[in-house]
Amino acid sequence: MIENLSPHTSDMVLTQTEARARWVEYDTLDRLDAMLLHEGTHELEEAVELCMLGASAFVLASEIGDVFYLAIKRASLSPDFTPEILVVMQRATELAELTGIDIDAAVRTKIFRNDLKYLHHFSNNQYSYAEGIDLSRQQYQLNGGDVAFSELYLYMV
Repeated sequence: MIENLSPHTSDMVLTQTEARARWVEYDTLDRLDAMLLHEGTHELEEAVELCMLGASAFVLASEIGDVFYLAIKRASLSPDFTPEILVVMQRATELAELTGIDIDAAVRTKIFRNDLKYLHHFSNNQYSYAEGIDLSRQQYQLNGGDVAFSELYLYMV
């Protein structure tokens, strides 16, 4: 499924991962598998429910982008996905096809959002992983969080 994404998008994910050199140690197969399963069993399904209640399709696109962003990172460590992860990726693909969401664009949006949400300053300096994540999230919320980001994104497209 990730083989259908453009090589440029995959390169962008891996470049962003490398830029956060101090956090790469947390990108293990076990952690990435757990995050992918969480995205698929919780976040993705919650986004579907929210969209059924009238939320913007951006909510669903964001979660589809999360799934494939994590899948690209995971594939860089091992191309062999567990059956459970393949189910998550298949569900995200089906939702994208059903709604007309461009998976490449969703992943690129995730990359852009990560650059705003997880500032390199906090990830590459004296801060621990936990401190860097916390400080980055605080700054992202001060800047308006996902609401401001989705409004900006929708304004731009």
